[in-house]
Amino acid sequence: MTYAEQHQLKWIDDPSNSDTQWNRNYIRHTLWPDLIKRWPSAAKTISRSAEHCAEADELMIDLAQQDCLNLGIDSATNTIDITGLLTLSTARQGNVLRHYLEQSGRPSPSTAILHCIIDELCLAQQDAQPVVTWADIEVRRYQDTLYFMTALTAHDNSQIIHFNDLNDIDIMANKTLQWQQTSGQGISESVIKSGLTLRFRQGGETIKLQGQDHHKTLKHLFQQWQVPPWQRDRIPLIYKDDELIAVVSYGVAEYCQLADNEQAYLVVIKE
Repeated sequence: MTYAEQHQLKWIDDPSNSDTQWNRNYIRHTLWPDLIKRWPSAAKTISRSAEHCAEADELMIDLAQQDCLNLGIDSATNTIDITGLLTLSTARQGNVLRHYLEQSGRPSPSTAILHCIIDELCLAQQDAQPVVTWADIEVRRYQDTLYFMTALTAHDNSQIIHFNDLNDIDIMANKTLQWQQTSGQGISESVIKSGLTLRFRQGGETIKLQGQDHHKTLKHLFQQWQVPPWQRDRIPLIYKDDELIAVVSYGVAEYCQLADNEQAYLVVIKE
């Protein structure tokens, strides 16, 4: 204002700048004059503290970047190795997790949530299935890995979809099955056109995969394929009548053995 007066400049006063119901104005007009009167060096001290905090933040980011590099943590992926993370001190674990989530564009968790990820997930038994949630984010554990994902939506695993062509199949929110030609293992067009059904896991399913000597339970195969438990009931299964002939994205049954020069198709999930 003094500068404006000296140079005969015009300005507009905003009445809200004097309204002490707002915290910023209450501090400026009521608290700050008393602070400066009692402690004349308060402004310099607070400014210096702010600089120190900014430097500390920069150092924490540098340390998090170095820890992520050493542990092979990439913000472009959805997983973090638990054993590696636990080699760090508790403070550095939280610093790495906060940095990873920020770099991956996910909502920032509270300190309490970070502690839950470490205490309830990282330190849980490997066969436990805990989950930590905030905003629309879920963090789950399977074996020695943390999985960061969008919260799972409701899923009806009782649905049955009949089909007899190579058209796309909508199976759940934002997910579609598409057929792709392949060489080698797959389902022939004649089998597809004979009429198939798409279902989801109910329990007790078995399948004899191509190249295998015996039937195996789906439960055993999911363990062998290291499929996280929360994904297992959502993996589409293809049946011919009541026989399981394909586990989408994982394998097809001996039933689908192709004749010479017969074109094969595999179904893939598109999101």
